[in-house]
Amino acid sequence: MGSPDIIENSQVKVDLSKVKLFIVDVKSFGLTLPLQAKTELVGANGVWLRVQDTKGVASPDGDDLGFVRKGNWNVKVNTTGDTKPSNRNS
Repeated sequence: MGSPDIIENSQVKVDLSKVKLFIVDVKSFGLTLPLQAKTELVGANGVWLRVQDTKGVASPDGDDLGFVRKGNWNVKVNTTGDTKPSNRNS
Protein backbone atom coordinates (compact mmCIF):
# COMPACT_ATOMS: atom_id res chain seq x y z
CA MET A 1 0.00 0.00 0.00
CA GLY A 2 1.17 3.48 -0.81
CA SER A 3 3.87 2.27 -3.18
CA PRO A 4 3.86 3.41 -6.82
CA ASP A 5 3.56 -0.22 -7.96
CA ILE A 6 0.70 -1.76 -9.89
CA ILE A 7 -0.28 -5.39 -9.36
CA GLU A 8 -2.44 -7.25 -11.82
CA ASN A 9 -3.60 -10.58 -13.08
CA SER A 10 -5.71 -11.61 -16.08
CA GLN A 11 -8.87 -10.14 -14.52
CA VAL A 12 -8.01 -6.97 -12.56
CA LYS A 13 -5.36 -4.32 -12.04
CA VAL A 14 -4.75 -2.43 -8.74
CA ASP A 15 -2.75 0.79 -8.42
CA LEU A 16 -1.21 0.39 -4.95
CA SER A 17 -0.62 4.14 -4.62
CA LYS A 18 -4.42 4.60 -4.46
CA VAL A 19 -5.19 1.88 -1.88
CA LYS A 20 -6.65 3.35 1.31
CA LEU A 21 -6.88 1.84 4.78
CA PHE A 22 -8.97 3.31 7.58
CA ILE A 23 -9.65 2.26 11.15
CA VAL A 24 -13.32 1.80 12.07
CA ASP A 25 -12.88 0.77 15.72
CA VAL A 26 -10.59 -1.37 17.88
CA LYS A 27 -11.49 -4.57 16.01
CA SER A 28 -12.43 -3.29 12.55
CA PHE A 29 -10.84 -1.58 9.60
CA GLY A 30 -11.85 -0.67 6.07
CA LEU A 31 -9.89 -1.07 2.88
CA THR A 32 -10.49 0.70 -0.42
CA LEU A 33 -9.08 -1.14 -3.42
CA PRO A 34 -9.32 0.78 -6.69
CA LEU A 35 -9.85 -2.18 -9.01
CA GLN A 36 -9.64 -1.73 -12.76
CA ALA A 37 -11.51 -4.64 -14.27
CA LYS A 38 -10.33 -6.23 -17.49
CA THR A 39 -12.70 -7.55 -20.16
CA GLU A 40 -12.64 -11.05 -18.64
CA LEU A 41 -14.78 -9.65 -15.78
CA VAL A 42 -17.52 -8.08 -17.92
CA GLY A 43 -20.85 -9.03 -16.38
CA ALA A 44 -21.94 -10.01 -12.86
CA ASN A 45 -19.24 -10.91 -10.32
CA GLY A 46 -19.14 -11.83 -6.64
CA VAL A 47 -17.06 -10.16 -3.95
CA TRP A 48 -15.33 -12.81 -1.83
CA LEU A 49 -13.41 -12.06 1.36
CA ARG A 50 -11.13 -14.17 3.53
CA VAL A 51 -9.73 -13.21 6.90
CA GLN A 52 -7.85 -15.38 9.36
CA ASP A 53 -6.53 -14.88 12.85
CA THR A 54 -2.93 -15.34 13.99
CA LYS A 55 -3.59 -19.08 14.48
CA GLY A 56 -4.78 -19.51 10.90
CA VAL A 57 -8.46 -19.89 11.77
CA ALA A 58 -10.78 -18.48 9.08
CA SER A 59 -14.50 -17.73 9.12
CA PRO A 60 -16.61 -20.79 10.05
CA ASP A 61 -19.32 -19.77 7.56
CA GLY A 62 -16.92 -19.70 4.61
CA ASP A 63 -16.21 -22.24 1.90
CA ASP A 64 -13.55 -24.96 2.19
CA LEU A 65 -10.80 -22.33 2.00
CA GLY A 66 -12.52 -19.86 4.34
CA PHE A 67 -13.82 -17.44 1.67
CA VAL A 68 -17.20 -15.78 2.30
CA ARG A 69 -19.27 -14.10 -0.42
CA LYS A 70 -20.01 -10.59 0.84
CA GLY A 71 -21.30 -8.68 -2.15
CA ASN A 72 -21.69 -8.32 -5.87
CA TRP A 73 -20.45 -6.01 -8.59
CA ASN A 74 -21.25 -5.69 -12.25
CA VAL A 75 -18.64 -4.68 -14.83
CA LYS A 76 -19.84 -2.92 -17.98
CA VAL A 77 -17.88 -1.81 -21.03
CA ASN A 78 -18.09 1.96 -21.60
CA THR A 79 -18.14 3.66 -25.01
CA THR A 80 -14.32 3.86 -25.21
CA GLY A 81 -14.06 0.08 -24.86
CA ASP A 82 -12.64 0.33 -21.32
CA THR A 83 -14.23 -1.64 -18.52
CA LYS A 84 -15.94 0.20 -15.71
CA PRO A 85 -17.34 -1.22 -12.44
CA SER A 86 -20.93 -0.32 -11.62
CA ASN A 87 -23.66 -1.40 -9.19
CA ARG A 88 -21.13 -2.29 -6.48
CA ASN A 89 -22.33 -3.31 -3.06
CA SER A 90 -20.65 -5.15 -0.23
